[in-house]
Amino acid sequence: MSELLKNKQLEAASASVLIGRGDSGAGPRQEIALGTGLSMSGNTLNASGLTLITQTTNYTVLVTDNIVLMDSTSGNLIVTLPTAASFGSNKVLRIKKIVNSNKIDINPNGSETIDGDTSVTLLGGGFPLPGLTLISDLSNWFVV
Repeated sequence: MSELLKNKQLEAASASVLIGRGDSGAGPRQEIALGTGLSMSGNTLNASGLTLITQTTNYTVLVTDNIVLMDSTSGNLIVTLPTAASFGSNKVLRIKKIVNSNKIDINPNGSETIDGDTSVTLLGGGFPLPGLTLISDLSNWFVV
C-alpha cells in the first residue's frame, strides 16, 4: 500500500488504490477502483458496508471483515476464521493471496471445517494469485 495512504483517512467520490509491491518476485501491483461511499483508514478500506483489510502477519478474521488481502512476503502466514455461527449465513468472506512468495494456511475455528477439510493452503505461483471465497452455514465453512 502506498506510504501516502498508509494510516491516513481517505474519503472520495472516486479514486483508486494500488496494492502489491510490484517488485521483482513480489507479485504484480493491483488496482482497486474506489467509488461513492468509500473510506480508507490505515490498511482498512470500508465501502458501503464492505470491509477490505490487508495483513502482513498471522490474522484472525473479524466478523466484520469481507475481503482479507494477505501479503506473505515476509514468510508463511496463518489465517484463522471466526466461528461459522458468529460470522453468519448471509455474508461472503474473500481471502486473497497478493504475493507469490510463501504460503498461507486458512484454519477454521475449533472442530469446524472448510469443505470438510481441517485447513486450506494457498500457495504462490502463477496468475491469478490464489484466493478463496467462503460462506458459512452457521456450523462449517464452504468454498463457493
